[in-house]
Amino acid sequence: MRAPVLTTPVIRALLEAVDKLDIQLARRAAPALAEEVHKFPRTMRDGLQHIEHDDTRLGHEIDKAGSRLHPNRANVTARSESDMGTAVRRLAGTGGIKETDFPFPGRLETFARPFTEEASVKVAKLQEFTKWQADAANTMASRLRALGREPTPEDWEAEYWHLTEERSKRSGLFSTADLETRITDNYPNLTWFGNEFTRKHTWNRIDEEWVRGEATRRNITYMEAAERALARFPAEGVTGDKLQTVVHLTDGTDVNGNLTLRGESAEQHFEYLRQWSAANGRDVSQWPVPTSEEAMTITATEADRQKIFKDALKQLAEPGDFATEKWAEVSFKLYESPQTKNGSDAVIRSYIVGAAEHRMGRVPNFPHDIDLRANTMTQEDFVRYVVDHDAQYGR
Repeated sequence: MRAPVLTTPVIRALLEAVDKLDIQLARRAAPALAEEVHKFPRTMRDGLQHIEHDDTRLGHEIDKAGSRLHPNRANVTARSESDMGTAVRRLAGTGGIKETDFPFPGRLETFARPFTEEASVKVAKLQEFTKWQADAANTMASRLRALGREPTPEDWEAEYWHLTEERSKRSGLFSTADLETRITDNYPNLTWFGNEFTRKHTWNRIDEEWVRGEATRRNITYMEAAERALARFPAEGVTGDKLQTVVHLTDGTDVNGNLTLRGESAEQHFEYLRQWSAANGRDVSQWPVPTSEEAMTITATEADRQKIFKDALKQLAEPGDFATEKWAEVSFKLYESPQTKNGSDAVIRSYIVGAAEHRMGRVPNFPHDIDLRANTMTQEDFVRYVVDHDAQYGR
């Protein structure tokens, strides 16, 4: 007689089903079982999530269940055991994505603290966007479950573009300009990191210069990003103005990610950005002159970005264990291969959270500036940082 270890009704029922059914049949039934969890009281679903978070213990129970079904293990593959474990973890995480799983990006906080009443209202309005992100990520996870099978790379790509389309319809809180405009080699994304470019100074119309003001969280976020980017030059032995980020693919090959610029190279591209912005109707007359403490990144070429993007989708579709480290690798690759001129961060955040829910049954606790960190760190440093962040602050 089995000594009960996990006492939740759903887990007991599932283990009993494993004793009666072939593991492959249970795997095919997982989406339907997952939908049943939606009908349970919220307290029970929260209890399932709590149990799921102890991955080691739960995985051990799955292994024991497989052993009871096939003592000689002759017909049980590692893939089927992994799939069964994934099915159970997915039950525990069904519909569990919350607004609080999306940290508010510091770069959106353009008001000095303490907030005025007006600033508090504006920030609260911006934070409402996390509700759409949570709903979109939960819907994405539900669509993947409804497939009744493991998603293919093509399925994962379809979800990415579905989120992109949905994001393009969200007006009001953020601009929807360029949300569906694709990045190309002739139309790359340029991102400026630094002090002067984002600081909310007061413009002195008499002297025609900026008067220093109090730093906002946005200022601090971009200054820290610039420091990370510039620190890589000496750390990686680069003496010039250009530093190439390298992305490691799952097949062992390397491709070029974004390019980081400083000094004269950054100033030249800054001028290009200024002229482009002016040509598109933006007032650039008060843009500060860049300093040596600032940096710029440029998206990878179309060919390299698509290799990185496809590899992220392939990694999501790979069978077997999907730990936080793999999730961080996928996140890095997606941020190194944005597809549209605007809105990529919002789409990618929703996407990686939905992917985590589907593959891991939980959402890792990630930093508020995950997008900027992916832009200014090496792949190894980024993955290590995200894993450590989740270990420290995750539930």
